[in-house]
Amino acid sequence: MALDAGGRKAVSPAAPVHAFGLKSRFWHLWDFIVWRSLQLSLSTDSHSHSLPTDNIGQTGLQHPSVESMNFAVQVEAWLSQITPHDQTNFRAKPIVETVLASAPRSLLLIEHPETRLHSKTIVKLGEFFSLAASTGIQVVLETHSDHLLNGIRLAIHGGRLAPDDVQLNYISLTRQGLTDVVSPILDRNGRIDHWPNGLFDEGENSLCGLLEPAV
Repeated sequence: MALDAGGRKAVSPAAPVHAFGLKSRFWHLWDFIVWRSLQLSLSTDSHSHSLPTDNIGQTGLQHPSVESMNFAVQVEAWLSQITPHDQTNFRAKPIVETVLASAPRSLLLIEHPETRLHSKTIVKLGEFFSLAASTGIQVVLETHSDHLLNGIRLAIHGGRLAPDDVQLNYISLTRQGLTDVVSPILDRNGRIDHWPNGLFDEGENSLCGLLEPAV
């Protein structure tokens, strides 16, 4: 079970990568079912041909307030919880559908799941990915959203995911042109042991600037 992170991608110093994931107990790529539907487009429904028409992939992903295991019913139940604003519903739907269609030992690779989503929805998605990880799905995310990370941290803080099941990688490019990877560690409270310079710190930097005397 878990969130496992993984992308080792060379990027410019101006565009560092925050890659993290929910680690799995299975260590070889061939131990996983890789869903081709993970190449998601938030503006199309091109992935729908690979989705189930009956029940969700596993009972661990069942919404707590809905008894039916029907795939469409479960998708709507989770969307109503994850998306507080109707206009973001259709953007989150492909992600929710893909997670609910996944069986244990599946590997989900998702780039920028936060794209064009409301901040509250992004936090809820982080918690939803944590639930998926707790059922044995490995989730690898590449993101620029601190809201997504905070959703996972809240899941750890709430005891719904073990901190050892999360791998956080901050990837950037050095002045020498080499890829630098820093992997902060989360504790059982969801706190990070150290924050590398550039890791989701722009909000704090802006607030510090506002505390300076006005000119």
